[in-house]
Amino acid sequence: MHDNSRNLNNTGNLAGVNQGDESEVEAKEIDQHFEYAHGVSEETLNNLKDEIIEHTNNEKEQEEVLGHYEKMRVALREHDKEKAKKYWGWIKDSIGMVGSLVTIGTVL
Repeated sequence: MHDNSRNLNNTGNLAGVNQGDESEVEAKEIDQHFEYAHGVSEETLNNLKDEIIEHTNNEKEQEEVLGHYEKMRVALREHDKEKAKKYWGWIKDSIGMVGSLVTIGTVL
């Protein structure tokens, strides 16, 4: 006996198979576009945020450095490498040269 509930439809997708949430697919495409346009992956930026939280000594310092991080993200999105480099330097001065900063630094 064959289960005919899963057949290829006209678009080449398997009918009856959940292929994931479309918003998830769109988010991945946006992340890939960001990476290709700026040379920095969303994963690297998320790693940097985690490293900032890990390497800051107190809440005030963490808020300040996370502010620089957000401004650097905006500058990267706006293709303003000079501004991004300024915030990158301030983050580096605050938490040291962590792995994700090295990666980001290679494109600035």
